[in-house]
Amino acid sequence: GYNYLKIEIDKKKVIIKYFGLAPINKQYKAFQFKSTEFKDYQIEKKAFGLIQTLIVFRSDRGEIYKYPGVNINALNKTDKEQLIKALDLLKKINT
Repeated sequence: GYNYLKIEIDKKKVIIKYFGLAPINKQYKAFQFKSTEFKDYQIEKKAFGLIQTLIVFRSDRGEIYKYPGVNINALNKTDKEQLIKALDLLKKINT
């Protein structure tokens, strides 16, 4: 289902906060890490591209950690493009 989604990316940290909008899925979730630990991301498309999920990877002490997928269907085209642009830039900086 759809999530309320707030993503903050700056020089110091990456914060992703979200919760489901369906009445039965109101659990609030968040994760945060240093911007320098950002490694990569993927946008998985399922159900013929109708469901899009953001998956973020971070690197810490030589280990790669995969965070749970976050549904990004509620983002409009402009917001999704800005998110991808920011994540691509952060990935490039950290490479």
